Amino acid sequence: MAMQPANTADLRRANQTEASPTSTNPSTNYVETVREGAIGAGIFRGQNNHYFALSRAWKSSQTDKSGYSSRFYPGNAEAIIKVVIQAADRCQELDQAAGLSK
Repeated sequence: MAMQPANTADLRRANQTEASPTSTNPSTNYVETVREGAIGAGIFRGQNNHYFALSRAWKSSQTDKSGYSSRFYPGNAEAIIKVVIQAADRCQELDQAAGLSK
């Protein structure tokens, strides 16, 4: 059963729906998402800095189900590297803007 990532616009909308900044759960402290294809990094505000968490979006070609996973495969390596660099840079920018950088 091959998993196919959904298109980027669908992933962005789904991710914003799942964890939006206006979420009724304030403990998430979600800020934004950076994405490269199916690989995304959700950026969050911690007590003293911003941090990120990685996920991989997937969509079943047989059942039309979709979701997110914390499992990654060798074929995801290039996108993971790009997303990690983008997320780290963005966290640093957000920390500086909030006066949290050292």
